[in-house]
Amino acid sequence: MSAFNEFFEFNNRIDEIQFESHSFYPFLETIIILLIIYFTYKLYISLNSPDIKYQNSSEFINCQCEICTKKLRKIIKKNHKNKYTKTYISILLILIYFAKKYYDIILQNQEKIKTFDPYEILEINPLSSKNDIKKAYKKLALIYHPDKNKDDINAKNKFMLINKAYETLTNEIAKQNFELYGNPDGPSSMRLSLGLPSFVLNNSYHTLILIIFLFIVCIVVPYKFISWFNKISNFEDNGFFKTTKNNFKKSTNLNTILINLPFIIGNSPEFNLIKEPHIKSELTLINNLYDKYRNIFKNKEEIKNIGFRIPLNNKKAIGIAYEYSFCDRTDKNYLKLHKLNDYIILYSKLLNLFIDAQKEKIFQTKFLSKHKDKINELKISEEEKELFKLEPIVFDFIYSCLIYQQCFYQGIPITLLQKPFISYIQLPHFSPKNCEILKSKDVDINFEKFLKYADNEKENIIKNIFDFKNSEIKDIIEASKGIPRYEYKVKSYVEGFEDTGFIKGDRVTFKIDITRRSEEDKKFGILHSRCFPGEFKEILYAAVFNGNNLLKMDKIFIDKKENEYKFSIIFNNIGIIPIKIILLSGNFLLNNDVINCQIKCEEKSEKRDEMMKIVENMTKKEKIGKSFIQKIIDDFYGIEDYDDEEEMEEEEATNNEENKGNENDKNENINSSAIHNEADIPNNNQ
Repeated sequence: MSAFNEFFEFNNRIDEIQFESHSFYPFLETIIILLIIYFTYKLYISLNSPDIKYQNSSEFINCQCEICTKKLRKIIKKNHKNKYTKTYISILLILIYFAKKYYDIILQNQEKIKTFDPYEILEINPLSSKNDIKKAYKKLALIYHPDKNKDDINAKNKFMLINKAYETLTNEIAKQNFELYGNPDGPSSMRLSLGLPSFVLNNSYHTLILIIFLFIVCIVVPYKFISWFNKISNFEDNGFFKTTKNNFKKSTNLNTILINLPFIIGNSPEFNLIKEPHIKSELTLINNLYDKYRNIFKNKEEIKNIGFRIPLNNKKAIGIAYEYSFCDRTDKNYLKLHKLNDYIILYSKLLNLFIDAQKEKIFQTKFLSKHKDKINELKISEEEKELFKLEPIVFDFIYSCLIYQQCFYQGIPITLLQKPFISYIQLPHFSPKNCEILKSKDVDINFEKFLKYADNEKENIIKNIFDFKNSEIKDIIEASKGIPRYEYKVKSYVEGFEDTGFIKGDRVTFKIDITRRSEEDKKFGILHSRCFPGEFKEILYAAVFNGNNLLKMDKIFIDKKENEYKFSIIFNNIGIIPIKIILLSGNFLLNNDVINCQIKCEEKSEKRDEMMKIVENMTKKEKIGKSFIQKIIDDFYGIEDYDDEEEMEEEEATNNEENKGNENDKNENINSSAIHNEADIPNNNQ
């Protein structure tokens, strides 16, 4: 507090000087300009989000059907009208107003800031004689003398300037200094001014300034830090709570069915972050939907898990998800759901996270079941020990969730999945009745086959079977172009030993080139969806099996025409090993693509041995620079560098004699290196 008082003791001498606060305005103007630059950048980011960029047809391929075109317009319109854009524009206008205002003040102050001019002070001409200077001095001195202006500080300052001006013009040295340097005292030193307003030095404001300072330091800064820390500690990088994924893992077991998902996912705390007003008519709809969902579990064990006191936003999410997933699209309640698009979009993201959680869980429970007896010996945290209590699930449940996700994105009720030709509902203007017509016509055209036809063939098929208008037919054809079809090329090899066969202990890499059939090689923007209100990324799920044993499951994002997927497996047994790769779309209701591979593993490979000899000879004789892979091979097989040619020849003779014994050691080393792979294929003998 003493330092604070010492700083303001300067105010006791405020009457002795002429304090000028105009230096504060350039400082304030600089801060305003920096704020204008910052908010201009934020506004630019807001107006150039991916949603807006999708307008550019030269960068993105968007579905051109009527539904997706309207959706794109709504997304762009919403982005332009979002609350942040309005806020940034409002702040910018306010800042520009104050910037202009303070700029005018600076210009006015610059007119007041003048250099010392004794002729102007004495109100005489520079060519005036000494008598004229003396007369002007006496005249002004009588007017501004302190004895005549005892209470006028400005008169005192004016009198001081008059004396200084007279001294400058009558003293030869002072006059010479003025003419050379503009200052009668000679070259002036640098002058610094404090860019603060004059009221800061006023005693009456000291308490208020101290309170504001303490408020900022003790309340505002800690609050901002705590808010930031809570956000970092409670949320993952993907924007979800850290507890959400683990809750999804704990909420499922072998008895979980699809109709449980709206409650499991709808109870996520993320829905409570949606801030929007609750309309009375909307609340009635939500309560009706929620009660309708609860009544499904009446007199069943699941009713225990569905609480009556549940947050309103979670009630919304549960009711909306149920109606959107299981009810007919002609239902009146469904037509009102489009007013609650934020809940549907968030539910789709959480559904994606739910599938990722189950994908992790199936491998965690598989691993933990092998080490359950050693839980006390493992040095792991209590949180990690909770994983041992997870109930197992099977791949069939994940597969069902993926089908549910496909239907959710494409707006197909789960209850209609058993009907034939139901995949056609993904196209605009199609309804379950149209699927019944296809069945009655006894036409053998499944959905994937229909997508392969040329546009004119599609048009002929639709005209021959249905009574759609020409505009609707055109819309259907455009939408069919947006539904993906894939081609695959599979290659298997061992890194560094391509085309040398496979031996026991090899880490085999599988590379799948995925080509999405598209007329142009561009990024994909708005993908086709008949009902989903937002945008989404195209996803493929790849599940790798050895027989019935699930080895790997990965998510592949398809964002361009040519895509690539790689995975590795260590083979610990000998013989022909079948590998089955199931590729399933995450967004479109399509048949699975299945790739069957066979890997033939041998005890040893002649091509591999020949390659190793070639590398060994090149390293010894030519002494070429070794690549990283060659160094690994040398360390693996114990190859050393030689400087003497005679020693090299002797060692070659010794190696030929011990060649047979070394082959067995090599195989043992290969077997030992296979222990650390996460996706090992077990030995059939075991």
